[in-house]
Amino acid sequence: MRSPNISLAAVLLLGTGVIAAAGVGTSPTDIPSLSAKDAGARYGEAAGAVLVCYGLKITPRVAALRARFQGDELAEFDAQAGKILSAWRETLNCTHADGPNDCKVSQQWSCQQAVQEIGPAGSKVPGLVEPKN
Repeated sequence: MRSPNISLAAVLLLGTGVIAAAGVGTSPTDIPSLSAKDAGARYGEAAGAVLVCYGLKITPRVAALRARFQGDELAEFDAQAGKILSAWRETLNCTHADGPNDCKVSQQWSCQQAVQEIGPAGSKVPGLVEPKN
């Protein structure tokens, strides 16, 4: 299990482009136009998914998503990313689960949703996370 003590700053460092991804464009123009809040939510979702879900890795598209914003919009982006990442940490820590089975189901459901939305063929912002090789 990964450490739940990962900070938002550490997650932001993940998006510096150091992490390689095969076959995924890194240009900000490859990503759908999103508001700072919506983009921050997807960024937080990607960071949370790699924290909770076994076998996923973040792609350089995450850095491209964040690179679109500056100033107040970047602050809004980071605030939303932090909120979403916090929710993922609660899922990892089973904060709202009534027992181990509820915890496991919640984690599996969250991971499945993330792959459907931001995985390689995602319905919202494809290519933010991908399976590890």
